[in-house]
Amino acid sequence: LDGSGQNRIRYLSSVNGVKDLFAQLKGKLTATDQVLIAINDHGSVVENETTIVLQDAEMKSSEFATLVKSLPTKRILSIFEQCFSGGFVRHVAEDQTVAMAASTNREFSWSTDDMRFNEFFYHIIAAFAFQTHDGKPVNADRNANGKVSAQEAFAYAVEKDAMSESPMLEAAPNSGMAALIGVSF
Repeated sequence: LDGSGQNRIRYLSSVNGVKDLFAQLKGKLTATDQVLIAINDHGSVVENETTIVLQDAEMKSSEFATLVKSLPTKRILSIFEQCFSGGFVRHVAEDQTVAMAASTNREFSWSTDDMRFNEFFYHIIAAFAFQTHDGKPVNADRNANGKVSAQEAFAYAVEKDAMSESPMLEAAPNSGMAALIGVSF
């Protein structure tokens, strides 16, 4: 995502790969850090619980949430685009965390018409990047403060998402965190 052309993927897309990543993050993060978790994968439902489909197995939303909550920082923005991704939102949203999903826990998440991108995720990334993948300017900064909050990115993505899905945004009640956290913060 940083445009450097370098492969930044260092962990396997497996249950142990995800657990190893979180173990390393626990050792590196401090309470004042902010973390962006972006899941771009397939999803399913197993035993009435939403999952991420990994290389070797499926990880349930409750197991993933336990990993997220183990991090020393609590200022976390999570973005889930997989089918049934809404099942992850309430599991990870807490005091200073914000979670958004492309669809509810009972819906598929859809790609763009050309099948190159997930529709919702594409617009979230474009909002935070201030541009589309081909360099067309995007202005999701509704309060004109020079930053795009999670709330602004979500509003932009919902406005642009033409697919039959119901994106979700969750934060602690009355916390205002969706306006206080974003990629450029």
